[in-house]
Amino acid sequence: MDNERLEKIINEFMDFCEEKNYRGLIAASDKNFQNNFAGNYANDIDITLLLRNFLLNFQEKTETSATALATHLALSMAIMDISKSAEEPLEKVDAKILEKAMAIVQNFMNKELEQQRATDAKG
Repeated sequence: MDNERLEKIINEFMDFCEEKNYRGLIAASDKNFQNNFAGNYANDIDITLLLRNFLLNFQEKTETSATALATHLALSMAIMDISKSAEEPLEKVDAKILEKAMAIVQNFMNKELEQQRATDAKG
């Protein structure tokens, strides 16, 4: 399938989501991840829920824990925050960069925990 046709399919999906007031997330790439196409018709919270549901579906179909996949994804994104040009697979990243990425992920987790504790304390 050529790139133009793929872009058309993605745009049609986005139009469908808008028309039906659905939340949508779509992504496609070639085998080497050189040509990447993605689109979304959702806000941050909706995308979080869509990704969570995708991972749960993945877990059910593969009978593999999605927690490892989600953690891997979080670390990969944190590495890209550290260095926008970092495109190496997580397995090829040195320990120093991985430690920085883990600190970023841990910081987000700590903030979520603090918010939840504050909510719980309010009753």
